[in-house]
Amino acid sequence: MILAVPILIAASLFLGWVLVALAVNALPLFSGISAGLLVLGWTGSAAEGLIAGALVGIAIATIGPVIFSRARSPMLRLIVVLAFAGPAAAAAYHAALGLLGHLIASGPPRDALALVAAFLVGFAAWRRFTDRADRLPAG
Repeated sequence: MILAVPILIAASLFLGWVLVALAVNALPLFSGISAGLLVLGWTGSAAEGLIAGALVGIAIATIGPVIFSRARSPMLRLIVVLAFAGPAAAAAYHAALGLLGHLIASGPPRDALALVAAFLVGFAAWRRFTDRADRLPAG
């Protein structure tokens, strides 16, 4: 019983880290899955759907930071970074709301904590995206 509490805390922190890491990449993941399902519906081939989904996800994950690093307009940079951080915040809000539903009865405290989680993950996505884009050479 003494070892169960630290193991549970470590497992919870690890799952929280995985959740944030996946939420930060929400836009390329969602776009890739959508493209893959679209191609699967058109052709009926799972292999073509997987290839198309992977190509679209990789393209969006690669092109977004390039556009951000080469854009001179602050408005364009804001739009690009919000396109990546917005879905991450939305994914974090819904994930936190679902997890908190097991701990807190429905009401304002659960919604407030889910909003805090969405803000923190959105900020983490913003920082990770801008750090990744700042490492690229400006064009």
